[in-house]
Amino acid sequence: MPGLRHNPISDGDLCGGCESYVDQSYLWVSPTHNAFVKFSNVAFGQTFDRAWLSVNFYQPLPQQRQLLRVLGFDSVSGQLQFNERFEGAEIAVQGLPASLAVGETVLFDVTDFVRETSAPFLVFRLQGGGGDLLLSSLEVNHGLPAQLILTAVPEPTGGPLMFAGLLSLAGWLRRRAALTPR
Repeated sequence: MPGLRHNPISDGDLCGGCESYVDQSYLWVSPTHNAFVKFSNVAFGQTFDRAWLSVNFYQPLPQQRQLLRVLGFDSVSGQLQFNERFEGAEIAVQGLPASLAVGETVLFDVTDFVRETSAPFLVFRLQGGGGDLLLSSLEVNHGLPAQLILTAVPEPTGGPLMFAGLLSLAGWLRRRAALTPR
């Protein structure tokens, strides 16, 4: 997908009984592990059309259909914080096809969350439904880590611009005809 791509500044996962984040590995998502991806919110503002969170699969999925939930929250810290482990409101859920292969990317629409967040950092918490999922991270990946992709506001196409020009020309001709003595 074309667009401005942002890599995370920090990512990792946290198991149910762990006391700290695990980074320096892939992102592990399972019923007992959540993965976290943190981005710098460098004044994205309203200058984008859509925002997408991409995740890249490190290991093939089991041959069953999986769910992946994305929860979002804002933060004032650039590093993952242990006290953030239960944060986040659900912003996207997607069923993943059993045929997803290593290195394939899945996109989640996170536009509203990114637009509404003014904190210095955006955090996405990934929860799995079903078996274990291994996702690419900053440290271990097949191609790309999780990324935030912002697509540009579409430029007007030639048709509407030409129509506006013709309307202006018609108005000018009408005014000119009205000023011409008879």
